[in-house]
Amino acid sequence: MRTIKVLLFVMSTLFCFTGCTIESIDTREYPMFMYSARNANFFWADNIRGETISGFGHTGTILHPLTNDSVVKSAEYILGFNSCNKDITDFSSTGFSSYFQSNRYNPLIDAPYMALNRKPDNMTDEADPAIERIIDQYLSATFRTRSDDSFSGLTRANLVIVDYRLTPLTNLKITASKDIFGITAGNNLNNCFIIHRYPLYHEFIVTADKRLITGLDKVRDISIAQYLSYRPLAPAAMYLRLRDGVAVKSSVTTEFTIELELEGNRTVKATTRPITITP
Repeated sequence: MRTIKVLLFVMSTLFCFTGCTIESIDTREYPMFMYSARNANFFWADNIRGETISGFGHTGTILHPLTNDSVVKSAEYILGFNSCNKDITDFSSTGFSSYFQSNRYNPLIDAPYMALNRKPDNMTDEADPAIERIIDQYLSATFRTRSDDSFSGLTRANLVIVDYRLTPLTNLKITASKDIFGITAGNNLNNCFIIHRYPLYHEFIVTADKRLITGLDKVRDISIAQYLSYRPLAPAAMYLRLRDGVAVKSSVTTEFTIELELEGNRTVKATTRPITITP
C-alpha cells in the first residue's frame, strides 16, 4: 500500500527539468522567489527528448537533454529555447563559456536563469516592478505553502529564479537546414510545432500590456500563433513539441533555427546542434 501511495504522488506531481530524475513541488518547502529581468539580446536553442510515462490515471513527461549526434523519435522531440541578455561567449569566465559549449551542458538545469544563481556574472537588467508584482502575486498564492511543523519542525527555503523578458516578442519563425515534415529546407515550420510547456514555476504568460495569463489550457500545448497573440514578455524560456501527427517518414539529420522578432524591429536567432529525427 505504501508503494502505491508513493507512485500516485510521483505521477500527480510529475514535471522534470533535471535530466532523468523526477522533480516535484514539495509543499513542505517555502519557495523564495528572485526575479531576473533580461533584455533579449541573444538567444539559445537546444534539442531535448521528452519521454512520456503513464500510470494510475496520470501522464507526465521526463525531459532528457540531447548532445551532439543524438537520435530521437519524432514523437519525443522537444525544441527548447531561451532569450537572454548575454551570449554564451560573453561570460567573463572562460571555463564557464567552454562548459556551455560542451556536451556536459544540460539545458534543463543550466539555463541562464539557473546559471545566474551559481555564477558571479551579472546577467540581469533593470527590473520592471509591475511585471514582478503580478508574477509574485500569482506565485505566492499558488506555491508558497509553509511547512507542516508536525512533520519537520523547520521551514525549508527553496530559492527559485523566475526569468522574464523586458522586450515583447512579436514574431517567431522555425526553419530547418534539411527538408523535413514535407517542407523544404529554410521554409517556415511553425505549423508543425506547438508551445508545449515552460520551466518549473513558469507556467504563465505576461503580455506586452502586463496582463497575466494563467490556466494550463491557455498557456500550454497552444499554437505558436496563439502564443504570439499575447506579445509575450514572460517567461523567457519555453519548450516546443511537434503537433500530433507530424513526423518524418525516414530519418533526417538537421539543425533547427529559431528566429525571434522583437518590438522595435530587432531580430535575434539561434541554431541547435545537429539532431537526427526518426519515425
